[in-house]
Amino acid sequence: MFDLEEYEILMSGFIEVVTEKSQYRPSTIVNYKVILDDYFHNNIINKLEKNDYSEIFSEKRLSLIKRKSNMVRPSLLSFLSFLHDAKFIEEIEHFHLQKNIKAVFVTEEIEKDDVVKFLTPNEIRSLFTDQLVFKNDNEEKIVPLICALSCFYMFKQEDVINLKMADVDLVGKRIRNIRRDKENPELVEWLLLNDITVKYIEAYLTYRQTLDLEDDWLLMMENERLANNKINKLFRCFYRIDNSLLFGNKKVSQSMLTRSMMLYILISTKGEGLYKILLEQEWNTALDQAFVEYMSIKRTEIENELYERYNINEILPKKKTVLDIGLYSEDKDINQSDIGDYDMNNNRNLESDKITIQRMVRDSKISRSLRRNYNNECQLCGYKLRKSTGEYYSEAHHIQPYNKLHRGDDNSQNLIVLCPNCHTQFDDLYYAIHPETRKIHCIFGGDDQYHLEDLVMKEEHTLSSIYLEYTWNLFEEKRKLLPNTESID
Repeated sequence: MFDLEEYEILMSGFIEVVTEKSQYRPSTIVNYKVILDDYFHNNIINKLEKNDYSEIFSEKRLSLIKRKSNMVRPSLLSFLSFLHDAKFIEEIEHFHLQKNIKAVFVTEEIEKDDVVKFLTPNEIRSLFTDQLVFKNDNEEKIVPLICALSCFYMFKQEDVINLKMADVDLVGKRIRNIRRDKENPELVEWLLLNDITVKYIEAYLTYRQTLDLEDDWLLMMENERLANNKINKLFRCFYRIDNSLLFGNKKVSQSMLTRSMMLYILISTKGEGLYKILLEQEWNTALDQAFVEYMSIKRTEIENELYERYNINEILPKKKTVLDIGLYSEDKDINQSDIGDYDMNNNRNLESDKITIQRMVRDSKISRSLRRNYNNECQLCGYKLRKSTGEYYSEAHHIQPYNKLHRGDDNSQNLIVLCPNCHTQFDDLYYAIHPETRKIHCIFGGDDQYHLEDLVMKEEHTLSSIYLEYTWNLFEEKRKLLPNTESID
């Protein structure tokens, strides 16, 4: 079955080719990916057999695409060319599938503006002045508040809709980060309110009291909880001539406000603001668009400065080719700190930087979910480490380290849950798991109490022999270097 994992592997390769080899514009790559993601997620994934490209690019299947954009045709043709160049499809099949795409999407296709647009700093400031023209109380009291929440806190429509009265603390001048939930417990819980937002909240609450509402949802309109269609209706006020001129006739939307603020955070902090943004929310489409635009700007700025700013010997130091067992450690794994220290010219990442961050942010959920599944209890010794907060703490260990040297994967078949002590010993190759028996082996044999013991394993949690064999070979190599030891296969 053509599943999500298969698609992500292909998309990763495609992004790398169009970025490094074809050198497409960043905005073009983003648009292509959006179109391809939409097509494959809605019409291909888990619906067709793997490698069935004749059906994937059949005229009947392609006709399911409803987008009316002049970028649909080139995005499909580019992806098809990638599959051909990568030997997934033969020359004759490639020719016929090209004809299918061109038959469904002719060159005279209706053009639609798919360019991702941003507000300028001055246009953002205009949102919070008395220059806007409103025609009723709902517009005057609700629109400025939504704009403030979208800009300063980067709330999406669903976030604004889900806010309740208790989520606003005017005394403490803070608002609850509605994006923090059981799936994302690491996000900060409260966000400080600035004076502009406080002013709009106070004005709205004064207006809200006159409506005699009993519902506890924060934003109400026409005696009902705010909904997407109501927000869209309110934002039509930006289409009026007087208001439209303030924003260069752009179609102002919540998503435009959010990605614009993200962009200027990245610009003003020279990219370091990415870390703070990700403390408040997961990676999403708006952030992806802002990041692509920011990197397009930075690439233009530093095009001729790379060798003036960096020493090539520091970036690519010479390393010995002999086996260094100490390099097995996970200390240099891709982790959350890499976001804060993000550098497009750093070669430590396994993939192109944008993809690495997307993958890391997504895959960090895997280890969190696994640790929750084991209730933070070490699979080897059974110990649960308790913190001063009363919460329990555990660590996820990659059997084949998830870094550029060892190139392991961040999935549950390459992860086990350990206490910090056992994690350190696994990192040091003091312990390893036999790929056939699945028994724990200590490098000093029977001297250790856990030698030849089994890990505690949940029924749904399995380990891949690929990762086990990789580390077992390193374990054996290290063992051979120790005096008075023999193979323990």
